[in-house]
Amino acid sequence: VRAFRDIDLNAVKLLQWPTEKRERNAMGRPGKLHAKAAVIDDTALISSANFTDDAFNRNMVLGVLLRDPSEVAHLVRHFEELERWGTLVEVF
Repeated sequence: VRAFRDIDLNAVKLLQWPTEKRERNAMGRPGKLHAKAAVIDDTALISSANFTDDAFNRNMVLGVLLRDPSEVAHLVRHFEELERWGTLVEVF
């Protein structure tokens, strides 16, 4: 959330995968999620990058930018399904 402090958070939907909803391994450690996705209108960015200065300027990360509205809509439906199942929840 701190990465978006300059954005009107009332205009976005921010989802997370809560630790308590993740399966645990034999050592009791929860699953991890490192991929991120941002959807703005008909454009989506899917990336391993954190939303930090280092990530955008110094680290080597990988991502893909989708501009095909039907592909972006498919991604949005995927997230809506994960939210409906309770896997992802809104941050606030």
